[in-house]
Amino acid sequence: ISTGAALCASAALIFGFTTSRGGIDVGLCALVGALLSIVVILAIAKRLDRRSGWRSGLATADSHSLLLVGIVFNFFCSSVLTVLQYIADYSQLFQVTRWMIGGIPTLSWGELAVGMVCALVIVAWLWAHSRQLDLMLFGDDMAAVKGLDAPRVSRATFVLSSFLVGWIVAQCVVIGFVGI
Repeated sequence: ISTGAALCASAALIFGFTTSRGGIDVGLCALVGALLSIVVILAIAKRLDRRSGWRSGLATADSHSLLLVGIVFNFFCSSVLTVLQYIADYSQLFQVTRWMIGGIPTLSWGELAVGMVCALVIVAWLWAHSRQLDLMLFGDDMAAVKGLDAPRVSRATFVLSSFLVGWIVAQCVVIGFVGI
């Protein structure tokens, strides 16, 4: 998800959608990239599960398929990002490199406040639904038997976590050596 967000933000810088390092355009592109990444990863993993005949339940793809598709998607986005950096001129490459290095000290107090509010809302939602998420650990079928709408909870969890990852990447950039 984070590499997809970085790819969209870098493409915005290279193709001139924005010229500012911390502007809303770069952040919006990173957020859109994160959300598109999770949609693509889920769609491909579900399709692979259907083709193999694996019935993974009601909500999401099999966790192994999801993990493997996520790793492949990460490498794909990294390679496209490398190609974009190759075709960029020196000033665009400098902007992308500078944005990719990023860091927390470049945040203003207003941006930090927005991020904290978003993070607190998402953590509060996760806390409120923690019992449902625990129930989903036993499988989607068991959750359905207990009356849980597992697809709705899974989609909401994926969208909220993608939103949070997108915001973090937009503000602090990808920390590649840690994998976040």
